Amino acid sequence: MLAPGVACIMAAVVLGTPAYFAFSPLNINPHNKTRRLDICPPPPIMKTNNPLTGSFKLIASVAFCFTLAHVAQSAVPTILKVSDAVAAGKPFNINGDGLNPGSSLRVAIWPSNGTSPSTPPAGYTSLPIIQTDPQGHFLVATLPAGTNPAVFNLWVQNADGWSSCYKMNGARPLFISDYQAHAGNSIEVVGRNFDRGEWGGSTKTYVRLNNGSGGTYGQNIVSMNPYAVTFTVGSAPAGTYYVEVSCNATTDWSRTTSGQTLTITNTGSGLDPLGLGVPWAQDFNWNNNYAVHPSGGDDTTAIQTVLNTAENNGGGVVNLDSGNYNISSALQMGANVVLKGQGRNVTYITYTGTGGGCMITTKGTGCLGGTPQLQGIANLSLQLSNPNTVSVRPDCMIALGDNFGVGMDSRVGNRIFISSVGMNYPVGTGDASGAHGRRAIGLLLKARERVLLQNNNWVGFGAGPSNEPIKQYCTYKNNYFEYAAGYTHTLADYSFIENNTIVVHGEYNQDSHGIFTRDNAYVANNSITGAGDKSNVLSDGEIICCEDVAGAFDCGGVISSTPTSMVVSPLVPLSGAVLTAATSNLSYGSLSVMITDGAGRGQLRKVAISGNTLSIVSPDPAFTTIPDYTSKWTLILPLNNWTVYKNTGNNCAAGIEPYGNAYDDVIADNTITDCMGIYTYAINGGLSSGGFFQAGTMPDVPSYFVRITRNNIQGVSARGNWAGISITTGRWNSPYNYFDVMAYGTEITGNTIIGDPAKTTFTMQNGQYIACIPADGILVDGYLYSSMSNGTGVGDVTNTLIAGNTIWNMPTAVTMTKCITGQMLYSNTTSSVTRFLADGGSVNTVQSGNTPSGSTTTYESENGLLGNTGGGGNMYISSDSAASGGRALAGFQPGAYNKITNVNGGAGGQCYLTIQYANGVPVGNVSTKSIYVNGSKLQQFTFPITGGWFGLGHYGNITVPITLNPGTGNTIAVQYDATDNNGGVNLDCYTINTP
Repeated sequence: MLAPGVACIMAAVVLGTPAYFAFSPLNINPHNKTRRLDICPPPPIMKTNNPLTGSFKLIASVAFCFTLAHVAQSAVPTILKVSDAVAAGKPFNINGDGLNPGSSLRVAIWPSNGTSPSTPPAGYTSLPIIQTDPQGHFLVATLPAGTNPAVFNLWVQNADGWSSCYKMNGARPLFISDYQAHAGNSIEVVGRNFDRGEWGGSTKTYVRLNNGSGGTYGQNIVSMNPYAVTFTVGSAPAGTYYVEVSCNATTDWSRTTSGQTLTITNTGSGLDPLGLGVPWAQDFNWNNNYAVHPSGGDDTTAIQTVLNTAENNGGGVVNLDSGNYNISSALQMGANVVLKGQGRNVTYITYTGTGGGCMITTKGTGCLGGTPQLQGIANLSLQLSNPNTVSVRPDCMIALGDNFGVGMDSRVGNRIFISSVGMNYPVGTGDASGAHGRRAIGLLLKARERVLLQNNNWVGFGAGPSNEPIKQYCTYKNNYFEYAAGYTHTLADYSFIENNTIVVHGEYNQDSHGIFTRDNAYVANNSITGAGDKSNVLSDGEIICCEDVAGAFDCGGVISSTPTSMVVSPLVPLSGAVLTAATSNLSYGSLSVMITDGAGRGQLRKVAISGNTLSIVSPDPAFTTIPDYTSKWTLILPLNNWTVYKNTGNNCAAGIEPYGNAYDDVIADNTITDCMGIYTYAINGGLSSGGFFQAGTMPDVPSYFVRITRNNIQGVSARGNWAGISITTGRWNSPYNYFDVMAYGTEITGNTIIGDPAKTTFTMQNGQYIACIPADGILVDGYLYSSMSNGTGVGDVTNTLIAGNTIWNMPTAVTMTKCITGQMLYSNTTSSVTRFLADGGSVNTVQSGNTPSGSTTTYESENGLLGNTGGGGNMYISSDSAASGGRALAGFQPGAYNKITNVNGGAGGQCYLTIQYANGVPVGNVSTKSIYVNGSKLQQFTFPITGGWFGLGHYGNITVPITLNPGTGNTIAVQYDATDNNGGVNLDCYTINTP
């Protein structure tokens, strides 16, 4: 039996076939090793169909059968995603595989004419590449200034050939607001790249219905913005259609990625007397009308009798005259019944009961036919006879749809509306604990689909719509909600939350929030004020949040794969608790696998589980790049397609938060004042003390492809004294090593951030200045906040594009930490900012065209003095095209130093020194060297690993505050002192930022 960790077996292994090895003891850490046999050293990124020929050292400590997961697939590049709305003169991301650095790497574009050629035509435009990834998963290119705004065919070339064609700037419809309509109805489509005006062009947007058999029917657009189009259904034969959008004058068409279709019906009454504006308004029986008059006494029985009569007679409208109706117990709504007053300022229902229960509730399964459907309340107000007495309040004002306690997958409630309903009771008095059922929540609605809240005005302690999750199709429009406790809450797929005003009274120190949604949500033109307890002790106060606290189930590695399935090595078995947790949460989204590292990184697919096999579920496509033994994965309910546009947030404790499981989300054109700005969060961990995660504790929660653009953030939150845009990750996967990429492909572009210069946001840790997390400005954090990271391993945050932002009035514009790689800082502008970048050890950070306030000067290390205090060897100059100036210093020996003279300190005082360096394979994973300013030792400084000594993607940055004398008589030096360790460092350049 071989000792664990030192086994060396020379064997012929055939790819894709099982190989058996036995080792002892059984002590592999399941989270760190993902129960796979390690091949040491790991093979490079595959460029051929048979990369694992030859001899390898096999290291393991468990007995099992493994299969090398590799299938024959093309070595040419594959493109997964390209930035949206790419404008002339701007940088953009390309994400995929095979984008390996080298002389053959090339990006080509050609204006689209509706076709997708396999290779670029002669005369194509080759784009400048300004950043690459050593692993070949992404690159950053720029579209030349003066390029005509258009939809382009785009290809990437490596040494093996050209990728398939990708439609850059092509319209990307994602989801629609309903699945059924008739002529005259309006349907909303949410997506990306809808308006060419977003990237400098003219609007050429069209919508059509396509029956899939060659029949297409153009539709009339009534309103649009870059992320949503509303069209009115015109004449089209009855049938089922795909909804398709073009943004280049009918040249290129794309259909919704959700798989939704729209069924056009030419039957039904077409009636919509209340102006609900939804296709299903015609399904109510508007022709049967019943009247109830106020008696001056208790009207409960009179109203309930007519509600029952209407239901039993095939449905109808129960009309309440002007005046006040007293009810002492709950009114019960059946199926196909509308309770309608004459207006919310003239018809009142007053609750005179003893508390608990609801004012208006549902019969649930007691409805005629057993289905709580077609229920509506309109044009009246609800009030309390004893508004200041909490003990006699109902627990909720309205509860429609299914009965309480009915699970999501068992719910059948549908087509439910509340329109022009008023509600007014004291905001400052209440009890949100629910212990005695007197919360007076505005709405608790339980249903499967098609819910509308419109034109309502609700004021009261808990008067928000704190709904239980609705499966799909929920719309809140033009409402006013004012409360001290609770949410404006809907967790339905295909939620449309538009033009609402939400006023929260945080001064009453209740748990209070703004808007909460989940995936496939469009949140636009809302105003949210005051969310969050003013005592600042609760985790609340979000302006708008997207979160699923039980939406991550397992993670691990890949054993074998096909284009449509993977056999995986999970962290814990996929049967039992994990599968049960995943199945029980399916109501809240679609069980999906995301590839979070290695081949195919960034792909998201809906899956079904069978044993340890994950199989893609239609309509999702096959893998663009087939995962292999290098790949990692996480099993989640994704919060994808979240679209937050043109909202305003004022004086809220927190901000706009895509809080985990984010994918292809957009936060654009929002105005945020005196709140915490915009905050994304991703973690790996949630482990119990035994080393295994507990179900529902989020073992691997990613944040991929979030675009944060053109937002205006001003002032600071009273809770954190900061305002900005933050990407944060945390490791909880003991022993807190790197596992996979948690935050990937984030774009922070064109935002304005104006802070408060009086706030202090920096402290000292381990001899380095770091941000107090969160921080003003822009923060990219893979190490400090909510993290147990030991600082080793790079890539927790990868590929962040920070471009065209304006940052004013704060100590630091951009803060970066260890454990991140591939950040691009391009053409950002600062004013009244002390230093542009505080970098605690990022890798492959590229800066270009930034205009920081004050003066920034770069000094090349190779132009400085080289020497050795002990008479030993000096450093030497090495050529490297990836280094600043094309050269760097290598060969750091004990006693050696590099000194820069004639350093300009400007007017003198505190300045900031940023050192760009490379650290490939140091002893102990880190290197320490000493920094001297004007001949005096400032401190010993830690240089984190960067993963390589030379080449693109292998340079990191660290920042330290220094004090310089006025003028150009200063010196700075990096020296290998006797107290420093023997880890190597290559020195590239020094940047001095003076105020």
